[in-house]
Amino acid sequence: MGAGEAQRPAKSVSEAVARQILGALSLCGEHQFARRLVAAVWPDLDRPSAETGADPVTLAHMAFHKEGLTYDYDEEGPDHRKVFRATARTGTGRTAEGTGLSKKAARAAAARALLDRYPQAAGAVDQGQKAAPATNRSMPPLPYAQPGNRHRDAVSDLATMFELGHRADGLLAQALTHASWILENQAAVTAARQHNNHLLAHHGSHVINYLAAHVRARRTLARGLTPDEDESRILTASDEDTAQLGAALQVAEGLLTSRGESGQGRTAVSDATQAVVAAAWRTHGSRLLWRRPDVLDDWLTGLKHRHDPVTVLAAMTAAYGIDNDFEYQICGPDHLKSYTATVVLRDTRGRVHR
Repeated sequence: MGAGEAQRPAKSVSEAVARQILGALSLCGEHQFARRLVAAVWPDLDRPSAETGADPVTLAHMAFHKEGLTYDYDEEGPDHRKVFRATARTGTGRTAEGTGLSKKAARAAAARALLDRYPQAAGAVDQGQKAAPATNRSMPPLPYAQPGNRHRDAVSDLATMFELGHRADGLLAQALTHASWILENQAAVTAARQHNNHLLAHHGSHVINYLAAHVRARRTLARGLTPDEDESRILTASDEDTAQLGAALQVAEGLLTSRGESGQGRTAVSDATQAVVAAAWRTHGSRLLWRRPDVLDDWLTGLKHRHDPVTVLAAMTAAYGIDNDFEYQICGPDHLKSYTATVVLRDTRGRVHR
């Protein structure tokens, strides 16, 4: 560190060094050692504490699953100061928003805001947990008895592709279950102890980013120890990227949706794809880092980091000494809310352009 930074190191410095140490262990293949290192300081990492209970995303899923719960995301700011905004929306028009420095944090904030806005639903979940502490939710999901041939074939094909055998058939069935299908097939869902693919997709987004970072780091370090600016940037796969992977895996062919939902939309395919990868990770764990289907490996290798337009604008204005800022306006009711952003540029003569 520099002399000034060393006098009073910021909290972010320790966090960055910890992440880099775990990254180095991962690149060396010492995944079990990295896991033990984390568990030594966070023994309850994989289960919620008695004080906090389930995380807000899980609680919101339990409270509103009959209505259907979806999340939409927006992001603001340059790459190094990006802020994510998540909107939680139920099928009956209930909405709530949350922000965070990652999609995960924003989603949790939106889920918590939704529970706070509708405490009756959250209270019903608490009462249900007290009345029935041992429920089917704690048991692994099962494949559906009569889901349709395309869904059954897709589960079988994905299990073969990822070398999962029949161990993950229930998880793969969940990965291919859209929220809209749940509402029209309650009996089949209950019998199979199933849910929609939202939580699996949430997990899978982190797995995909980890796999992409691992591939990128190994490829970069194979050429030298000093990556260039683009190589050292954090790569986060977009919905468009994961939808392209989903097309290669043909997940849309077996995705269970309601009669009014086509299942071909980018978000639906992206969520299902992330959920499939999460199912594979829950079965294989870190083995997926070095043994995975060629389709997934080719996609990970071909990922390109695209500079977001906000970062490009910031770089251009900085080059010419122009200050830039954003102003935001929100209009419309919760279920039809829209955002308007205005770019405010101030040139070297002090003139303002909007």
